Amino acid sequence: GSSIPFPTASTLCAGSGGFTIAFDNLGNMWVADGGNHRILRFPKQADGTIAKTANAVLGQPNFASSNWNTSNAIYHPVGFVFDSVGNLYVAGSNEINATIHRFPAAQSLSNNAASTTSEIFKASPSNDSGFHRLKGMVKSKDGLGMWIEGVPSGWISNPDSRLSTMFSKLLFTNT
Repeated sequence: GSSIPFPTASTLCAGSGGFTIAFDNLGNMWVADGGNHRILRFPKQADGTIAKTANAVLGQPNFASSNWNTSNAIYHPVGFVFDSVGNLYVAGSNEINATIHRFPAAQSLSNNAASTTSEIFKASPSNDSGFHRLKGMVKSKDGLGMWIEGVPSGWISNPDSRLSTMFSKLLFTNT
């Protein structure tokens, strides 16, 4: 049998959720690599094409790491948005630790950089956020925040609620 290779700056592992892709206002492509618990930046090149190798990684200490149980990891990123000043907000989700991370000045990271996160919102059943597990996020139409989609925290006492979805709007910080 073949072994699973370690992640690199040019490999992706979708896991069970696929990929989320977005472009920043500089034309760089950002990819949520759920299976490796990270976000990768693929730079826009001088000729306008997107590079095949990432030049920045968020949520891991380097391109070769895929550990989800570290202080700066994003467990299975399911969506992300940029605010107007280049901060990146990422929704990470699992059954017990749904969290939104904020990466300050993500667009300004230098080449071959890795960044740690600043946790801003924990959507676990132990708080009153109303979320148990996050499913996605989009930037709000007014540009002042994000809409978050998730499974209601009541699913513990009502298993049928796992099939339902709720939405909540959060405002960006420092914009």
